[in-house]
Amino acid sequence: MSLLPHFSRVIGLPLIASLGLFGCLQNDPGPGANLPEEIRTINQYVHDQMNDSYLWAEQVPQNVGPFDQPDPGLLLAALRNPIDRWSDINKDNGAYRLRLTQAQEAGHGFFFAVDQAQNLRIALVYP
Repeated sequence: MSLLPHFSRVIGLPLIASLGLFGCLQNDPGPGANLPEEIRTINQYVHDQMNDSYLWAEQVPQNVGPFDQPDPGLLLAALRNPIDRWSDINKDNGAYRLRLTQAQEAGHGFFFAVDQAQNLRIALVYP
């Protein structure tokens, strides 16, 4: 009696099945593969912050993944608590990046101050 048929059934079939299974998994691009790298990075950051640092983190929907939305603003809207009307994402027009990297301001601004008589005054204006 030969052990070869028994060996092929015990080892061969599971080996072929596992190769087929793992071969299919390697071709799976994963969630968010169709999104640009920059959007995936921002979406992952938004998702992580909402689940970690958000005031209502315990109430963030767990069925919304970081790559479920094609835009970080839409992802934030899907994760945000309905009573939260303040959280928002501003699109970067380059001004913020310039301010951080080259200490350049863009736009106009002013600051208010309260004087000794409790009157609200414009304290500083910059172009």
